[in-house]
Amino acid sequence: TGALWGAAMPGSFKAAGEAGTMLSRGGEAVSRRLMQSALKPTLKQLKTGDARIAADTLLDYGVSPNAKGVDKIRGIVDDINTEISDKLAGSRANVSRQKALDYLAGIRAKAGNQVSPTADMGAIDRVADDFMAHPRLTGDIIPVRVAQDLKKGTYKALKGQYGQVRGAEIEAQKAIARGLKDQISNVVPGIGNLNAQETRLLKTLDVAERRAL
Repeated sequence: TGALWGAAMPGSFKAAGEAGTMLSRGGEAVSRRLMQSALKPTLKQLKTGDARIAADTLLDYGVSPNAKGVDKIRGIVDDINTEISDKLAGSRANVSRQKALDYLAGIRAKAGNQVSPTADMGAIDRVADDFMAHPRLTGDIIPVRVAQDLKKGTYKALKGQYGQVRGAEIEAQKAIARGLKDQISNVVPGIGNLNAQETRLLKTLDVAERRAL
């Protein structure tokens, strides 16, 4: 039906429609550039694409890169985690502590690429040791509900710590939490989409929190 109407539509109408589409796309591009400029992302965030994700996410949710906007995004993340926890209720699935620790490999490699790596490597090792000595865990097997609690609690504990805690320590904690999150998605059906939403929001927070501070 749309094709028939399109064929019968006067050329001027079709041209106007195409122009409107171009203007809409152009407006979106301008909005993204303005938001990205307001975020003042780092070069790394620009290269990885996190800056664009953050700009698009803030535009989608209609929030600004300030303390109020950051609090709103954090609230959405909390809501998603509550929904994930509800879906995990009654699940007997498990994840691996060692597989979560394996996510530190990239952080260690990055920390080693500097002339004075000792402090950062030590911070990463301390996070790994704390995770291995966690009082709620015994052995390698972690029930998904416990893994979700640890992941959720980690992100909540990191709120407001940017600039107060060594970057390597923050990245190490986030890496282990990401290892738990990815495993949960793999072993529990229906969690993947929620985790994808959470990942997008967490990347947005990484960019927006720095700007808000």
